[in-house]
Amino acid sequence: SPASHTRQPLRVWSGHTLAVTALWGGAGGQTLLVASASLDRSVRLWSLAADECLKALSFPCALHSLVVDPGECLLYAGGADGKVYEVPLAASARGGTTVDEHVHEAALVGHSAAVSAVAFTPDGVGLVTASLDGTAILWNVLSRQAVRTFSPQRGPIAAAQVIPPLSCLSRGSVSANSQAAVP
Repeated sequence: SPASHTRQPLRVWSGHTLAVTALWGGAGGQTLLVASASLDRSVRLWSLAADECLKALSFPCALHSLVVDPGECLLYAGGADGKVYEVPLAASARGGTTVDEHVHEAALVGHSAAVSAVAFTPDGVGLVTASLDGTAILWNVLSRQAVRTFSPQRGPIAAAQVIPPLSCLSRGSVSANSQAAVP
């Protein structure tokens, strides 16, 4: 019967008061970290193993996108104000009780409208941000400087994905010369 094949969710979390706009999932295993961003101006860090919210981060504006670096040390959240907020993920983020922290400090500034997408280059050094202002920016996260701005003049950019060069895909490795594709 169709009812016997109904799929059930592994986890259902609640905590945001407005729509969830972005999700990110970690590398896996027993310590899998999941992050959710929302229009309620918060990011919540969830533990799949513990089935609980580990930390709630508050921001000065609604959030539209998020990503965590490959080493799971820094979180980047794209805001409605055109800023990309950088948040260090301390070891305590995985540790237990929910702590509300207000995040207002480090931000990458370069867009004039909401940051709709954020994506890392395969080497973890470059961050591509896309915006409803019609631009995409490639940032060096080590220097926190914009490396290149793309302005295709085709309207708002809703998503971004970084694809390694074809030669890397065939060898099964990733090079530091990966390129970002912008429509």
